[in-house]
Amino acid sequence: MPETLDSLLAKKAALDLLLSGIERGALIFAIIVGIGVAGEAIYSFRAWWNNRKLHTIQESIDHFRQAEIARLTNEGEALKRDTLKTQLAVLPRIFSVDESEHGKKLREERLAEVKKYAGTVALIQPVPDFEAYQLAFHMAAGLRSAGWNVSLIDEAQSHISPGLFWSGVRVVTLEKWPFTPEGVPFSPPPQPSSAALAAMAVVALWDLTLGPPFGPQFFGIHWDREFQEKPLLTARGFTFPPGGVVILVGMRPTEDSIVPTPTSKKE
Repeated sequence: MPETLDSLLAKKAALDLLLSGIERGALIFAIIVGIGVAGEAIYSFRAWWNNRKLHTIQESIDHFRQAEIARLTNEGEALKRDTLKTQLAVLPRIFSVDESEHGKKLREERLAEVKKYAGTVALIQPVPDFEAYQLAFHMAAGLRSAGWNVSLIDEAQSHISPGLFWSGVRVVTLEKWPFTPEGVPFSPPPQPSSAALAAMAVVALWDLTLGPPFGPQFFGIHWDREFQEKPLLTARGFTFPPGGVVILVGMRPTEDSIVPTPTSKKE
């Protein structure tokens, strides 16, 4: 049946209505898609931002943990050192031997130096303490084996009061006063006596055991001088043996051995 104008206009109107609906639908879906894309972009940005914040917080937690581990490790090492110092402080002082090649050679060299002064008179007086007596006995035996003339004495014989003893071991010799009557130092200063040289040799040998790491640097053992012009040991009647040394064996210097090791403070 041939198309008429009215039928063609009717079809055109129907298609216009259909296209108009499709366009409105497309516009609606485009708006929906646009909202979805914008929402996805917003939530993606929020997720990225919060991930950064989480990463920063995690780094702070890791830093805190590392600092805490370092602090605990430091305190643990300090505790080990303090425990070792305490153990060394309560153990009796003995003459141990370093078995290494360097230790043996060093001890042999210093012992040979002590033997150069064979015949030197040494008076050894310990404080009234069992540990000090033991150490004095071992000192006497060692010097006798090096050819020294050794005697163990007490306060009744020497008149040296225990109140004059310091911590550790003091090897004392009688030396020349190094100042003029006007108080000006002699130039050159007086040379150490032969007894002083012998005392220095003994100090060098025994410092291998009584000095670091077994005892303090100075109070483990050291050489000291007595002057006739400024009497201390001789003030109450003690007389130095000619060319001899006096070895005063005091208490073990524990106050220098058990001081707690400082640890780093927490930031």
